[in-house]
Amino acid sequence: MKTISSLVSWFFHPLFLLTYAMILLMLIDPYLFGIQQFSDGIKFVLPVLISTVIIPAFAIMMMKQLGMVKSIELDDKMDRTGPFIVTGIFYLWLFKNLYTNNTLPDLVTCFTLGSTITLFVCFIINIITKISIHAAAVSGFAVMVSIMCFHYFDSGRTINIGQVMLPLPLILFVVVILTGLVGTARLYLRAHSLAQVMSGYIVGLISMLFAVWYIL
Repeated sequence: MKTISSLVSWFFHPLFLLTYAMILLMLIDPYLFGIQQFSDGIKFVLPVLISTVIIPAFAIMMMKQLGMVKSIELDDKMDRTGPFIVTGIFYLWLFKNLYTNNTLPDLVTCFTLGSTITLFVCFIINIITKISIHAAAVSGFAVMVSIMCFHYFDSGRTINIGQVMLPLPLILFVVVILTGLVGTARLYLRAHSLAQVMSGYIVGLISMLFAVWYIL
């Protein structure tokens, strides 16, 4: 069970979820990005992946090598300050570019803003007490997926993976289950208390809803 919980925590690491949401949106509606098929969208995914995953992950590993953090899991509250600042800078930079240049669909800009707000709110809360960033991120991700599913609900769109066609309500159901699973995994690993997980869920939900109100 511990191995499964660790795998869930890594696969749904907060750094990955914005990229997951963008890929999911591209699978649902590639025409929104001006492409005909998902394979043509790498030029859109790559900048987001670099800004929100690769550079922050590299920075965290460098901090570990330099002794600035005790572990890359960032279990200690004090270890999170540096990674929060570095990651926040790149998320903010990405949002500014998307918002001013309008290079990607508004939904992506909205999701980026929500993720950025979540990050900075968690940073502020972390100064006082520990909060589950995993729960905050996956909660925001669930809101992103809900918006996509409801936006395209009447269109009858599906996600096609090979010969398999996945209806959007099924995708939403799976994401809701996964949202609970991530929180459960963090509790099982004793990385957080129930209050810290629930606080994370609330922060992610409110931050993403604010972004929806502001952008859409």
